[in-house]
Amino acid sequence: MLQVFVPVARGQGGLAKDSVIDAGHVVTVRQDSLGPPLGIMPSAIMSAVDEALRISLGLPVPFFP
Repeated sequence: MLQVFVPVARGQGGLAKDSVIDAGHVVTVRQDSLGPPLGIMPSAIMSAVDEALRISLGLPVPFFP
């Protein structure tokens, strides 16, 4: 799987089926066009999404001394 895709197993974050977050196609949507939240993604998934977005957007690796 490409580094900009983050697999998410069914049940995580309230998802009904296995899914993939595609950080390679970032779009903006109006907040009022979204439905209610399904749940909260675990921090490990969100860390993987952060890394996938960093790669997709060509951002440098953060440096923490």
